[in-house]
Amino acid sequence: MRALAVMLLLVTVVGCKCKPDVVDPVKLGFRVQPASLDFGRVLEGDRKTLSVTLSATSTVTETITVSTTTAFSSVSEVELPGGGQVPLEVSFFAGNVEVDGTLKLTVGDQSTEIPLHGIGVRPPVCTPSKECVSSMYDLESDQCIETPLADGSDCQPSSVCLT
Repeated sequence: MRALAVMLLLVTVVGCKCKPDVVDPVKLGFRVQPASLDFGRVLEGDRKTLSVTLSATSTVTETITVSTTTAFSSVSEVELPGGGQVPLEVSFFAGNVEVDGTLKLTVGDQSTEIPLHGIGVRPPVCTPSKECVSSMYDLESDQCIETPLADGSDCQPSSVCLT
């Protein structure tokens, strides 16, 4: 019992370094707003861009190295002037799956990570139900929407009764 108590004390005092240190961005000299980015649903093959704002917490200009994980991209470096703010754009290139990633911001040998999330949506094939309408997938409603073709359009009739 005594050996278990000593071991627990050592683990508590020494700690476990099972993954790289992720530092609070304020300790790196800036704040990040928002603290995560959710790109929502994006059609496969499309790109959606959102941004975070980096706000300096000191008067010293910082060079921040930027990296992202698969399906997301950004510039590789940003200069944050002391006392200033800089928007940092992050893009999501949608495939046809849900993706979680990170935006890693590094100053010197310390870094912080911002969670990223996006859902790539493969649209279904939309076939018109009748002549003289077009059918297109609508991401927001998650269904095919039919609209009448403009006057004078070639309707390609499938029946001799259509005039």
